[in-house]
Amino acid sequence: MLGSHHCVLKSSTSALAEKVIRPRLQLIESGDRAAFEAVWQALAHADLCRLTVPVADGGLGEGSLSNAVVMEALAAVNASVATALSVHNTVGILPIILAGTVQQKAQYLAALANGEKIAAFGLTEPGAGSDAAGSCLTTATPLDYTENNNAAQFELNGAKVFITNAQTAQIFVVTAKTAPGKLTAFIIERDTPGFKVLPGDAKLGLRGSDWGELQFERCIVSASQQLGAINQGFKLFLACLDAGRISIAAISVGIIQACLDECLRYIGENPSQRQTSAFEAYFAQTATRLEAARLLVYHAAALKDAGVPFALAAAQAKLFASEAAVEAASGALNRVGLAAYRSEFALAPHCNTTPGYALERLLRDAKAMTIVEGTSQVQRLVIGRQL
Repeated sequence: MLGSHHCVLKSSTSALAEKVIRPRLQLIESGDRAAFEAVWQALAHADLCRLTVPVADGGLGEGSLSNAVVMEALAAVNASVATALSVHNTVGILPIILAGTVQQKAQYLAALANGEKIAAFGLTEPGAGSDAAGSCLTTATPLDYTENNNAAQFELNGAKVFITNAQTAQIFVVTAKTAPGKLTAFIIERDTPGFKVLPGDAKLGLRGSDWGELQFERCIVSASQQLGAINQGFKLFLACLDAGRISIAAISVGIIQACLDECLRYIGENPSQRQTSAFEAYFAQTATRLEAARLLVYHAAALKDAGVPFALAAAQAKLFASEAAVEAASGALNRVGLAAYRSEFALAPHCNTTPGYALERLLRDAKAMTIVEGTSQVQRLVIGRQL
């Protein structure tokens, strides 16, 4: 299904991940910001931050399929790095591409495209669950009406939680309630008065991808920071979430590939296990699910690139690939046994080359894929409603 261009892009990204990310895995997963910044600079140098930005705005103008193969290749080495870039490239940048004014695009897209600045996306709120629109408590109150009865400023109050890239981002695209049940999107710069970023709690997986809480307390923003039409923010974010789901599904594919590779390496160093029915059954099932998940992802991405409806395909790809990733990691860990139950970095520094030790990280990261950009339950609702 992939043409030569996408095959080359996937191969070059895999080589970059092995060269730049693999040696820094332990540092990245421990939250070392210097290690992450070194990796981010390498990604930016390889033009992966500008991949999907239109050429007119300083990007490469690549499509969703290009982004998917990049995410898959990165996640096969480390899902944390892939997730950080995924948020930047999809739900971080895409709202500005879709709804930004000429001035907003000129102001923000160049710095985001060259990786100088990192983007984050703020939708989730404390206690809101999956009802992001109806449960939104963050408000944007219009201030200083102009002679045309338009607000010159807005005052934001509220909080967002579980925000990926919160600690490193300089540009935040967030929603706030501007009418009952209606949201409006805003672009918030990190140094805006009244806006504060708090560090997130320790988490189960994706430990190398930072997250945090956004707090708004009498945060005054100019009307020029409004992104898109008033009261249309949730519709904008849904469109971006659909694209983000393809990206998360692609990361899930990379995790499945990593699980398969870990088990193959383990068998290579433990030949007595090679012909056991348990491993043979695992390889058969996982390899088949891997190809099925990969084709679902590529199909959804191709639909998006063709400009036709893709929400159903994106939800199907995300649901199947993320749950298959959990099954792949759990099944691999069961077969390798207690050696895989230990922390990947418990026996550093040589553990990075010991087959099986990565499986505990892969299982933790795979579980996150079933939650971010809409849980599996939400994907089933989306699929049912689309059908």
